[in-house]
Amino acid sequence: MGSIRGKLRSQRGASILLALLFFLVCAMVGASVLMAAASNAGKSRSSREEQQKYLTLSSAMQLVCDELTAAEYSAEFVRTKTEEVLKTIVTENGSYSVHDYYKYYYEQKSGSYTGGFSENVLPMLNTLDGLFAKGRLPVTEIKNSDHYIYNSSFTVSGDQAVELELAVTDPDSGTGLNLPVKVTVVLKQDPAFRIYVTARLADDESHSMYAELICGTVPQIEAGKTTYGPIKWTLSQITRKEPTTW
Repeated sequence: MGSIRGKLRSQRGASILLALLFFLVCAMVGASVLMAAASNAGKSRSSREEQQKYLTLSSAMQLVCDELTAAEYSAEFVRTKTEEVLKTIVTENGSYSVHDYYKYYYEQKSGSYTGGFSENVLPMLNTLDGLFAKGRLPVTEIKNSDHYIYNSSFTVSGDQAVELELAVTDPDSGTGLNLPVKVTVVLKQDPAFRIYVTARLADDESHSMYAELICGTVPQIEAGKTTYGPIKWTLSQITRKEPTTW
Protein backbone atom coordinates (compact mmCIF):
# COMPACT_ATOMS: atom_id res chain seq x y z
CA MET A 1 0.00 0.00 0.00
CA GLY A 2 2.86 2.31 0.91
CA SER A 3 4.49 1.54 -2.42
CA ILE A 4 1.35 2.64 -4.32
CA ARG A 5 1.14 5.86 -2.33
CA GLY A 6 4.78 6.47 -3.04
CA LYS A 7 4.30 6.00 -6.77
CA LEU A 8 1.29 8.36 -6.75
CA ARG A 9 3.39 11.04 -5.03
CA SER A 10 6.33 10.47 -7.30
CA GLN A 11 7.09 13.11 -9.89
CA ARG A 12 8.50 10.56 -12.30
CA GLY A 13 6.64 10.04 -15.63
CA ALA A 14 5.78 6.39 -15.06
CA SER A 15 3.99 7.22 -11.81
CA ILE A 16 1.88 9.88 -13.54
CA LEU A 17 0.83 7.40 -16.22
CA LEU A 18 -0.11 4.88 -13.53
CA ALA A 19 -2.23 7.51 -11.78
CA LEU A 20 -3.99 8.41 -15.02
CA LEU A 21 -4.68 4.73 -15.70
CA PHE A 22 -6.10 4.34 -12.19
CA PHE A 23 -8.46 7.30 -12.66
CA LEU A 24 -9.48 5.98 -16.10
CA VAL A 25 -10.46 2.64 -14.58
CA CYS A 26 -12.47 4.43 -11.88
CA ALA A 27 -14.22 6.57 -14.50
CA MET A 28 -15.15 3.50 -16.58
CA VAL A 29 -16.54 1.70 -13.54
CA GLY A 30 -18.52 4.79 -12.55
CA ALA A 31 -19.91 5.17 -16.09
CA SER A 32 -20.96 1.51 -16.14
CA VAL A 33 -22.77 1.93 -12.84
CA LEU A 34 -24.55 5.05 -14.10
CA MET A 35 -25.54 3.35 -17.37
CA ALA A 36 -26.92 0.35 -15.49
CA ALA A 37 -28.90 2.61 -13.17
CA ALA A 38 -30.29 4.60 -16.08
CA SER A 39 -31.23 1.40 -17.93
CA ASN A 40 -33.02 -0.01 -14.90
CA ALA A 41 -34.84 3.27 -14.40
CA GLY A 42 -35.97 3.22 -18.05
CA LYS A 43 -37.17 -0.37 -17.77
CA SER A 44 -39.03 0.44 -14.58
CA ARG A 45 -40.70 3.47 -16.21
CA SER A 46 -41.62 1.40 -19.27
CA SER A 47 -43.01 -1.35 -17.07
CA ARG A 48 -45.15 1.17 -15.17
CA GLU A 49 -46.47 2.60 -18.44
CA GLU A 50 -47.36 -0.87 -19.74
CA GLN A 51 -49.09 -1.68 -16.48
CA GLN A 52 -51.04 1.58 -16.64
CA LYS A 53 -52.16 0.83 -20.20
CA TYR A 54 -53.26 -2.66 -19.19
CA LEU A 55 -55.17 -1.32 -16.17
CA THR A 56 -56.83 1.32 -18.34
CA LEU A 57 -57.97 -1.21 -20.95
CA SER A 58 -59.12 -3.81 -18.44
CA SER A 59 -61.02 -1.18 -16.43
CA ALA A 60 -62.78 0.14 -19.54
CA MET A 61 -63.61 -3.38 -20.72
CA GLN A 62 -64.94 -4.42 -17.31
CA LEU A 63 -67.08 -1.29 -17.13
CA VAL A 64 -68.68 -1.93 -20.52
CA CYS A 65 -69.21 -5.65 -19.89
CA ASP A 66 -70.77 -4.95 -16.49
CA GLU A 67 -73.21 -2.52 -18.10
CA LEU A 68 -74.13 -4.97 -20.86
CA THR A 69 -74.66 -7.90 -18.50
CA ALA A 70 -76.92 -5.67 -16.39
CA ALA A 71 -79.13 -4.91 -19.39
CA GLU A 72 -82.35 -6.67 -20.39
CA TYR A 73 -84.33 -6.54 -23.62
CA SER A 74 -87.98 -7.44 -24.17
CA ALA A 75 -89.93 -7.40 -27.44
CA GLU A 76 -93.44 -5.97 -27.50
CA PHE A 77 -96.44 -6.71 -29.75
CA VAL A 78 -100.00 -5.46 -30.01
CA ARG A 79 -102.46 -8.27 -30.65
CA THR A 80 -105.84 -7.67 -32.25
CA LYS A 81 -108.52 -10.12 -33.34
CA THR A 82 -111.11 -9.78 -36.10
CA GLU A 83 -113.84 -12.16 -37.18
CA GLU A 84 -113.99 -13.20 -40.80
CA VAL A 85 -117.08 -13.67 -42.90
CA LEU A 86 -118.52 -17.11 -42.43
CA LYS A 87 -117.46 -19.48 -45.17
CA THR A 88 -119.28 -22.48 -46.49
CA ILE A 89 -117.44 -25.66 -47.41
CA VAL A 90 -118.88 -28.45 -49.53
CA THR A 91 -118.06 -31.91 -48.21
CA GLU A 92 -117.63 -35.04 -50.31
CA ASN A 93 -121.21 -36.17 -49.73
CA GLY A 94 -122.57 -32.79 -50.80
CA SER A 95 -123.48 -31.45 -47.37
CA TYR A 96 -122.45 -28.01 -46.17
CA SER A 97 -120.37 -27.04 -43.15
CA VAL A 98 -119.91 -23.55 -41.78
CA HIS A 99 -116.67 -22.53 -40.07
CA ASP A 100 -115.83 -19.42 -38.10
CA TYR A 101 -112.62 -17.77 -39.30
CA TYR A 102 -110.64 -15.32 -37.20
CA LYS A 103 -107.63 -13.18 -37.97
CA TYR A 104 -105.09 -12.48 -35.21
CA TYR A 105 -102.84 -9.55 -35.98
CA TYR A 106 -99.49 -9.14 -34.21
CA GLU A 107 -97.91 -5.75 -34.81
CA GLN A 108 -94.45 -5.28 -33.35
CA LYS A 109 -93.92 -2.12 -31.34
CA SER A 110 -90.79 -0.67 -29.83
CA GLY A 111 -89.59 -3.00 -27.10
CA SER A 112 -87.86 -2.14 -23.86
CA TYR A 113 -84.17 -1.99 -23.04
CA THR A 114 -83.54 -1.54 -19.34
CA GLY A 115 -80.44 -1.50 -17.16
CA GLY A 116 -76.94 -0.97 -18.47
CA PHE A 117 -76.06 2.05 -20.60
CA SER A 118 -78.81 4.55 -21.33
CA GLU A 119 -80.22 4.75 -24.85
CA ASN A 120 -78.45 8.05 -25.57
CA VAL A 121 -75.09 6.44 -24.68
CA LEU A 122 -75.58 3.09 -26.40
CA PRO A 123 -78.54 3.22 -28.86
CA MET A 124 -79.34 -0.49 -29.11
CA LEU A 125 -83.13 -0.65 -28.83
CA ASN A 126 -84.05 -0.26 -32.51
CA THR A 127 -81.33 -2.71 -33.46
CA LEU A 128 -82.63 -5.27 -30.96
CA ASP A 129 -86.18 -4.82 -32.23
CA GLY A 130 -84.96 -5.41 -35.78
CA LEU A 131 -82.93 -8.46 -34.80
CA PHE A 132 -85.86 -9.94 -32.90
CA ALA A 133 -88.12 -9.47 -35.92
CA LYS A 134 -85.60 -10.86 -38.39
CA GLY A 135 -85.96 -14.61 -38.69
CA ARG A 136 -88.28 -14.81 -35.71
CA LEU A 137 -91.53 -13.41 -37.04
CA PRO A 138 -93.16 -16.34 -38.84
CA VAL A 139 -94.93 -15.96 -42.13
CA THR A 140 -98.70 -15.77 -41.96
CA GLU A 141 -99.86 -18.95 -40.30
CA ILE A 142 -103.13 -20.67 -41.06
CA LYS A 143 -104.16 -23.16 -38.40
CA ASN A 144 -107.42 -24.84 -39.25
CA SER A 145 -109.70 -21.85 -39.67
CA ASP A 146 -107.63 -19.18 -37.86
CA HIS A 147 -105.14 -16.83 -39.42
CA TYR A 148 -102.11 -15.47 -37.52
CA ILE A 149 -100.61 -12.44 -39.20
CA TYR A 150 -97.34 -10.91 -37.98
CA ASN A 151 -96.00 -7.53 -38.99
CA SER A 152 -92.94 -5.51 -38.09
CA SER A 153 -91.55 -2.26 -39.43
CA PHE A 154 -88.17 -2.86 -37.74
CA THR A 155 -85.36 -4.00 -40.02
CA VAL A 156 -81.65 -4.54 -39.53
CA SER A 157 -79.05 -4.72 -42.28
CA GLY A 158 -75.74 -6.26 -41.24
CA ASP A 159 -73.96 -6.06 -37.90
CA GLN A 160 -74.65 -2.92 -35.90
CA ALA A 161 -71.65 -1.19 -34.32
CA VAL A 162 -71.56 1.68 -31.83
CA GLU A 163 -68.32 3.39 -30.76
CA LEU A 164 -67.86 4.94 -27.32
CA GLU A 165 -64.95 6.87 -25.85
CA LEU A 166 -64.43 6.39 -22.13
CA ALA A 167 -62.26 8.01 -19.48
CA VAL A 168 -61.78 5.32 -16.87
CA THR A 169 -60.47 5.47 -13.31
CA ASP A 170 -58.06 3.34 -11.36
CA PRO A 171 -60.26 0.79 -9.53
CA ASP A 172 -57.89 0.85 -6.51
CA SER A 173 -57.27 4.55 -6.03
CA GLY A 174 -60.26 6.00 -7.86
CA THR A 175 -57.99 8.43 -9.72
CA GLY A 176 -58.16 8.97 -13.47
CA LEU A 177 -55.70 7.02 -15.59
CA ASN A 178 -55.63 9.83 -18.18
CA LEU A 179 -55.69 7.41 -21.09
CA PRO A 180 -58.93 7.68 -23.10
CA VAL A 181 -60.21 4.37 -24.45
CA LYS A 182 -62.21 3.79 -27.64
CA VAL A 183 -64.72 0.99 -27.16
CA THR A 184 -66.62 -0.53 -30.08
CA VAL A 185 -69.76 -2.52 -29.25
CA VAL A 186 -70.97 -4.74 -32.11
CA LEU A 187 -74.38 -6.41 -31.99
CA LYS A 188 -74.16 -9.38 -34.34
CA GLN A 189 -76.93 -10.12 -36.80
CA ASP A 190 -77.42 -13.72 -35.79
CA PRO A 191 -79.98 -15.80 -33.84
CA ALA A 192 -77.75 -15.87 -30.74
CA PHE A 193 -77.80 -12.08 -30.22
CA ARG A 194 -74.03 -12.16 -29.60
CA ILE A 195 -72.31 -8.92 -28.61
CA TYR A 196 -68.63 -8.30 -29.38
CA VAL A 197 -66.68 -5.60 -27.57
CA THR A 198 -63.30 -4.17 -28.63
CA ALA A 199 -61.38 -1.72 -26.41
CA ARG A 200 -58.38 0.21 -27.76
CA LEU A 201 -56.31 3.03 -26.38
CA ALA A 202 -57.26 6.19 -28.25
CA ASP A 203 -53.61 7.23 -28.72
CA ASP A 204 -52.12 3.75 -29.17
CA GLU A 205 -54.40 1.25 -30.89
CA SER A 206 -51.73 -1.45 -30.71
CA HIS A 207 -52.95 -2.00 -27.15
CA SER A 208 -56.36 -3.67 -27.31
CA MET A 209 -58.68 -6.13 -25.59
CA TYR A 210 -61.65 -8.12 -26.81
CA ALA A 211 -64.75 -9.59 -25.19
CA GLU A 212 -67.73 -11.71 -26.25
CA LEU A 213 -71.13 -11.76 -24.59
CA ILE A 214 -73.83 -14.32 -25.30
CA CYS A 215 -77.47 -14.51 -24.34
CA GLY A 216 -79.53 -17.37 -23.00
CA THR A 217 -82.48 -18.92 -24.81
CA VAL A 218 -84.10 -16.41 -27.16
CA PRO A 219 -87.90 -16.56 -26.88
CA GLN A 220 -89.87 -17.41 -30.00
CA ILE A 221 -93.11 -15.87 -31.17
CA GLU A 222 -96.14 -17.74 -29.84
CA ALA A 223 -99.81 -17.15 -30.60
CA GLY A 224 -101.54 -15.31 -27.80
CA LYS A 225 -98.44 -13.67 -26.29
CA THR A 226 -97.64 -9.97 -26.61
CA THR A 227 -94.40 -9.71 -24.60
CA TYR A 228 -91.26 -11.76 -25.22
CA GLY A 229 -88.24 -11.74 -22.96
CA PRO A 230 -86.37 -10.55 -21.14
CA ILE A 231 -83.18 -11.41 -22.99
CA LYS A 232 -80.06 -11.10 -20.82
CA TRP A 233 -76.38 -11.38 -21.69
CA THR A 234 -73.53 -13.12 -19.89
CA LEU A 235 -69.80 -12.63 -20.39
CA SER A 236 -68.30 -15.48 -22.38
CA GLN A 237 -64.65 -14.44 -22.65
CA ILE A 238 -62.16 -11.56 -22.48
CA THR A 239 -58.92 -11.87 -24.43
CA ARG A 240 -56.01 -9.67 -25.49
CA LYS A 241 -55.61 -11.55 -28.77
CA GLU A 242 -57.97 -10.61 -31.58
CA PRO A 243 -60.28 -13.57 -32.27
CA THR A 244 -60.17 -14.81 -35.85
CA THR A 245 -63.85 -15.82 -35.91
CA TRP A 246 -65.34 -12.41 -35.10
